[in-house]
Amino acid sequence: MAEFHPCVVIPIYNHKKTITDVVTSLAHLKIPCLIVDDASNVETQKTLAELEQADSNVEILNRTENGGKGAAVTTGLLTAYKKGFTHALQVDADGQHLASDAVKFLESAKNQPESLVLGQPYFDKSAPKSRVYGRKITQFFVWV
Repeated sequence: MAEFHPCVVIPIYNHKKTITDVVTSLAHLKIPCLIVDDASNVETQKTLAELEQADSNVEILNRTENGGKGAAVTTGLLTAYKKGFTHALQVDADGQHLASDAVKFLESAKNQPESLVLGQPYFDKSAPKSRVYGRKITQFFVWV
């Protein structure tokens, strides 16, 4: 297998308020960050352009039509593959993933390079009901 060469993939749709903090929290990883803009509004696009200009590890991939999170993740993963990355860490743009967990995921991927490393969300009482129920519905259909 090729030498471990990871990147971060962040799908985004109108998360202007959180994306800068998400990217900043991952900067210590010092790995490329592919942000897939799924046809966000002008304000979000401006923030993304500023991030790309300020950080050489950030690359913005623009989708001209909103295709949803799955389409944005697929665009990011295909681009990562074409660029020669061996692994991609998918992080959400809304800040729900802990940056401190990124190191653990990358270490697991490096130690077991042929494995798919997945996390399982833990929802406490502060989690929005829509997210909790949405996760349960998704899990149901995955198991069916």
